[in-house]
Amino acid sequence: MRLMVTLAAGVALLSGCGGASDPLAVDPENAARAAATPPEMAAVISALEPLEGRELDEGLTLRQARADGGRLVLDLVADAAAIATSAERDAFRFSFERDFAQQMCAAPALRSFISERGGVTANVSAPDGSPILSRSIDDC
Repeated sequence: MRLMVTLAAGVALLSGCGGASDPLAVDPENAARAAATPPEMAAVISALEPLEGRELDEGLTLRQARADGGRLVLDLVADAAAIATSAERDAFRFSFERDFAQQMCAAPALRSFISERGGVTANVSAPDGSPILSRSIDDC
């Protein structure tokens, strides 16, 4: 699922990897440092703030990144077109739930962050605020 690859890249900037011109760009040296020593939660939240309100990938926008009890929580909004019918909503839900852990664990920096800093939860809602799904990962 392409949207999760972009989400993983966005979270990978938890170490400040993003470049000034493209906050989704990942600097390999910074990512390697983040894999060796994951940053504190406050640094992750600060790194993700510029992405709030921005479409992470076609059909998925980061509404807010926040900490909740030592866990990184990503509140995401699905585009209305991606979930227009019940079949599309079911397909979106299935793909997201299937791919979330795999995509989050694909990057070494994210694996380290998840194992050492308390996990990640993604809450996805419709544009009207109604919940679609919530998925957590605590280890890879």
